[in-house]
Amino acid sequence: MNNLRLLRKMAAVALFLLLAGGCRQPATPAPDMQTTQMASYHDSFLGFAVEYPAGWEVAPLPFEFLWTQPATGVEFHSNLSMRGEQAFGRYSISVAVVEAHGTLTETVRYSLAPVVSEVRDRITQHCCLTVGGEPAVELEGVPWGRWGCRQIMAVHDGRAYWLTFAPFQPEADTPSDSAARAAFAAFLRSFAFIPASVSPAPTITPVPTPRQ
Repeated sequence: MNNLRLLRKMAAVALFLLLAGGCRQPATPAPDMQTTQMASYHDSFLGFAVEYPAGWEVAPLPFEFLWTQPATGVEFHSNLSMRGEQAFGRYSISVAVVEAHGTLTETVRYSLAPVVSEVRDRITQHCCLTVGGEPAVELEGVPWGRWGCRQIMAVHDGRAYWLTFAPFQPEADTPSDSAARAAFAAFLRSFAFIPASVSPAPTITPVPTPRQ
């Protein structure tokens, strides 16, 4: 009889733990970029094509100069917030195009020349990257934005392409942050240079890319 009571108590405890565990909300997984629907963007005036998550907004760059150089470009705005909080910056990717000044190394040096020496000395360069098949340099410590950024430059056909991913804090680990980092990586992988035209391309409605 004692053994029967013990078994009943153990069964009741097991049932309680099972129900309690079932009440916990599982962590929201970050979107998988392999299944996320992507949209294609082609810009013959700027000379590049790329894929980005469908639903992100596309708009012209809000500024006309990069450092001291006239620039033209485009931004891709997400609805993702850093650390998942509305108080922080929304994730975005921008592509600014300026005139190149020689090789990639020479263009980076020329572009950073206007930066005050105290700030310029804190900017580090990482090589051995490629963007659209061209050698690229990643700059870390560029004084851009309150929450930091990841900035990469490549030179193609006499133009310098500045890719800025912002905000950028690798230690942020909410599902929103993970989704943004996955989008940044997919953007870089799909970035391709295309023949450039001499006149601005007409407004293009982003078209979702079919998935197999």
